[in-house]
Amino acid sequence: NVYWNWLNDHGGIHGRKVVMSYQNDNYDPGQAVQAAQKCKDSNPFFLIGGIGFDQIPAVRQWAEQNKMLYLYHDAVTKGSAGLKYSFTALPSVEEIGRMFGELDLKQFRGKKVGILYRQSPNWQPGSDEFQRIVKAGGGQVVAALPVQNNQANYVNDLVQLKSKGAQVVFAWENAIATVEMLKQAQALAWHPSWLVFPFNLETDTLGQSAFSQPLWGVATWDAYDPFDHGGTFRPYAAQMTEFEKQYRQYDPSAHLSGDGGDLLYLNWEGQAFISYLLQQCGADCTRNRLAGMLLAGFTIDQPPGCPLDFDTGDHHHGGNTMNVFKVIRDPRNRPNWAPVK
Repeated sequence: NVYWNWLNDHGGIHGRKVVMSYQNDNYDPGQAVQAAQKCKDSNPFFLIGGIGFDQIPAVRQWAEQNKMLYLYHDAVTKGSAGLKYSFTALPSVEEIGRMFGELDLKQFRGKKVGILYRQSPNWQPGSDEFQRIVKAGGGQVVAALPVQNNQANYVNDLVQLKSKGAQVVFAWENAIATVEMLKQAQALAWHPSWLVFPFNLETDTLGQSAFSQPLWGVATWDAYDPFDHGGTFRPYAAQMTEFEKQYRQYDPSAHLSGDGGDLLYLNWEGQAFISYLLQQCGADCTRNRLAGMLLAGFTIDQPPGCPLDFDTGDHHHGGNTMNVFKVIRDPRNRPNWAPVK
């Protein structure tokens, strides 16, 4: 809650304080709906949903039934048509899959690709779109293997991809699963290139072995390294410096150089976006006015952030661009995700 503590101490938004409360969805659709109901019970201005491909579609339906204004993270497009109360400023699961496909064609053209994808109707459309883009661009997908949530052991899947000659692996799973995939591939002495969701948890856990294979990713957030504000980080170095300054004041025990430092930073950026929306909504902002602002075609184009445009499609989806990351050796001689484009 550091962002809001800092903002409220500096006057809030149009003189109004922002009070943020949190409920744990335990990364589970059923518990996410329960968490949403607990939020509703406190009569909030609106509901915000964090990362979770499986949770968000369930909460979108709940929000529609409960007429709750809901701003959410990345999620599958399917099931969102006609929903009045839900909005997202980020690309859909299908768009993320497409962008991973475009990255593969740009960075690894001509190399054989294997896919490990979460078997879930909320995940698979992204894998399907990745395959479509790669094949349409002349790439070769040698195998697409479904994996289960919390599967933990991926050795058989990795052996199968290796036997089929995969030179690039697209890991369409969360960061915890991706770490296990990478560690198990290394144990097999197999080091293909990888396309993954980029989180510091991966590089921190792998340590120097992160350099044993090329690691690339795309993300709806910015890379964060507390020890590197130069190079490709320079365009948003001022924002990182402000973030670190306020954490030193409001939460000095936070371990920004640990596994979750990038999560705190992406959360800071997300809260700053919410703050910007409320500022633009005005001193007399209401839920109807905020929704109307988005439906009227709200846009932002303020680098280094990705542009935002609700003036297209159904006016409920405002994001269609992402950042490209790769793992580099940072000033500490450690692996860290860094922005490329």
